[in-house]
Amino acid sequence: MNSKSLSYLSVLAVLAASVVLPVSAITVAITFSVAGVLAILHADYGREILPLRAEASTISFGLPGPASADLREAA
Repeated sequence: MNSKSLSYLSVLAVLAASVVLPVSAITVAITFSVAGVLAILHADYGREILPLRAEASTISFGLPGPASADLREAA
């Protein structure tokens, strides 16, 4: 994530809160809450999500079930 964009959003949130400070304490609280939620959403959804990959080799097994013909021959 680009950390500069988060700092720009923080400065913008402080400026917006200082503008609405004379209006009401409730308005300032709502502004801080909305700015915080927007910053969290930007941090979560602003990153690149890559698919998970698991590199593994495969092992082939024999056919399922008992090998009864081989066992009778061995007995």
